[in-house]
Amino acid sequence: MGAIQQSSFKANWDGDIATVEYSGGEKYVGQVKNCEINGKGSLFFKDGNYYEGIFKDSRYNGKGRLTFAGGEYCEGQWKSGKIFDGTGKKDGKLYSCRHKNSQTDIIDFTRI
Repeated sequence: MGAIQQSSFKANWDGDIATVEYSGGEKYVGQVKNCEINGKGSLFFKDGNYYEGIFKDSRYNGKGRLTFAGGEYCEGQWKSGKIFDGTGKKDGKLYSCRHKNSQTDIIDFTRI
């Protein structure tokens, strides 16, 4: 999570905004600079999850929100594809959320 895996893709450009469809089923709509996803955009996954926010070097980086297919979400500050300061909603309750550690994609939801 937090970065797009290397795969084949097709892209359509409209100024500095691109629509990129990846062979793994992901779709990105947003800014691209230096052949990398950089700037504001949205990344949609085939499982229904999606991220909206800032990217740097094709990773979540800056303010953004990851929404899961079931409606849960985690939003806040991301760095190198990991959330380090965020809040979210799960089962209708408010939580703080951050990655358990730098080696995993598991987000830890702690009840506020």
